[in-house]
Amino acid sequence: MLRPLKVTLGNWPAGKVETLHLANHPQRPELGSRELPFGATLYIDRDDFSTDAALSRKQFKRLVLGDWVRLRGAYVIRADDVVRDASGALSEVLASVVPDTLGVDPPAGIKPRGVIHWVAAENAVDCAVRLYERLFSAPEPDAGDGDFRAGINPDSLVTLTGCKAEANLGRAAPEVTFQFEREGYFCRDSFCGDRDNGNRLVFNRTIALRDASLNRRAPNRRAPKAEHGTPDLQHPAPPQGTFPAHQARQNRMYVCGITVYDYCHIGHARVMVCFDAIVRYKTASPSMR
Repeated sequence: MLRPLKVTLGNWPAGKVETLHLANHPQRPELGSRELPFGATLYIDRDDFSTDAALSRKQFKRLVLGDWVRLRGAYVIRADDVVRDASGALSEVLASVVPDTLGVDPPAGIKPRGVIHWVAAENAVDCAVRLYERLFSAPEPDAGDGDFRAGINPDSLVTLTGCKAEANLGRAAPEVTFQFEREGYFCRDSFCGDRDNGNRLVFNRTIALRDASLNRRAPNRRAPKAEHGTPDLQHPAPPQGTFPAHQARQNRMYVCGITVYDYCHIGHARVMVCFDAIVRYKTASPSMR
């Protein structure tokens, strides 16, 4: 959960924790399932909640104050009230469970707006998440007579702290990839545990689920499928114009969140800019430094 929002279920029995079995992939049962505890407190994504009851169901298929939503693989809940901190910022949603809705439709008259993902508070682990975007804001940073450095995207790295993850992600091996629902593909940082990270759990986004710039800048590039049907992030298909001598570095740069296409498009004279960015973000392997 990148931007966690606490939800407290007021009508859930005190001290009760139910073990639920959720599919690892909602459309691929062959990938197995996992166990999650379900209790009185959980986290949802801040973007999945709104206090604006005027939002139509077509506009917002998430949780709205005074309305219902289904938690994926779990119960239907209703948002009853909110708690705000001293500054007026939203800090908690007070909700209630619709009984007997686990795996079955709710009673007549209760129509959930949609389905949202959640994380159990009982065993959630804290982590930091690095969101990488394009290194350059312009499709062709070296076009014209201007300084290509002026096109460097100042938001090419956004670090989120205080994120919440399922407990099993705390045991993830470095560089193993995961799909975070509705967010993209992520891998655990290989430098987790060094003196700079203070033994933190850190995940790097390797690719977002939606990237309009891919169609604008490299319409013919398509990543091959990995064994389990997810994009093979460690060996993406190189676009035309790849420099063979740097193929290994290009693949690693993609994992670090800087795409192969940026590297190829700006040419040899600009390569050090990409490498410098990776070193600054401490996501490159020692062999690249």
